[in-house]
Amino acid sequence: MPSRRRNIDELAVEHLASGKTIQETARLCGCDESTIKRRLRDPGFKARVQAAREVLVESIRGELRRAGHQAVQTLESLLVADDPKVRLGASKALLSLLLDHHPAPEPHPQPDEQGAVIEYVQRVIVNTSEPQVAASDGQD
Repeated sequence: MPSRRRNIDELAVEHLASGKTIQETARLCGCDESTIKRRLRDPGFKARVQAAREVLVESIRGELRRAGHQAVQTLESLLVADDPKVRLGASKALLSLLLDHHPAPEPHPQPDEQGAVIEYVQRVIVNTSEPQVAASDGQD
């Protein structure tokens, strides 16, 4: 009996990690939904599902990075296409990607905002330095 449970556990971990529901997982493992729910209450089993999910997600991230490199190379090759519309489309796509991942810096505060910040900083400096000055005046 332990080997059947081990097989169900292995299948359940795989299916749950890939995003299948409890109902789908139970059906695919040939067991009752209550079995899957009970197994998910076990911290060790739940940790195995989470670990398998992380492995799967990292694998997908790697594939996306590889595909991303190919996509950029394709867009770069289109920048020198004969058709100006193709060049324009590739340029827009590359600039859009660049700006999405590297937004423009925030604009500098307006002069009146800068003045308010300077005044605030001066008040803080004056307020924190007054007690020290008063303490030294009393000791002299």
